[in-house]
Amino acid sequence: SNANTFAVAGNDGSRKPMASYPVQVNAGWNLLSVPLDVADGTKSVLFPTATSPAYIYQDSYVAKDTLEAGSGYWLKFSTPQTIYVQGDTALDKAVPVRVGWNMIGSLTVPMPVSHIYTEPDGIISSKYFRYVAAGGYQQSDTLQPGIGYWVKTTQEGMLFLTAPGGGEGPI
Repeated sequence: SNANTFAVAGNDGSRKPMASYPVQVNAGWNLLSVPLDVADGTKSVLFPTATSPAYIYQDSYVAKDTLEAGSGYWLKFSTPQTIYVQGDTALDKAVPVRVGWNMIGSLTVPMPVSHIYTEPDGIISSKYFRYVAAGGYQQSDTLQPGIGYWVKTTQEGMLFLTAPGGGEGPI
């Protein structure tokens, strides 16, 4: 994994895993996600070099000031670069979805889409797609950290993302 994990003492003396994760961006529009649970999700803190607002998709595009793991965001950059995001490892997320197309995020570790379960059951009606600057949309079998994905659902509900080895969803 690309995440370098290290421990820091919290204010109460507790230790929790912290990580720094490199997010590679291209010039132009990028479909990204936040690969860690961050203390400050403000767009200008996480992606200070972005030349656009961060857009989520909720039947139309909506600009968001605060970003969080589990969601997908469109962000524009003027040059290719690597942005280091700092935070706690995100190993499971409950992601709300709407009817139709949704932009979702990923976890701190790669996650096969076969590990995603939903409530209600069986609401996914498409493959998962990432956006690649050179090639447009590409189908993905694994959600990669820092990348955002499109997925279509038949009704509103929740997607449950859990890191491999971190337990399976209900049978």
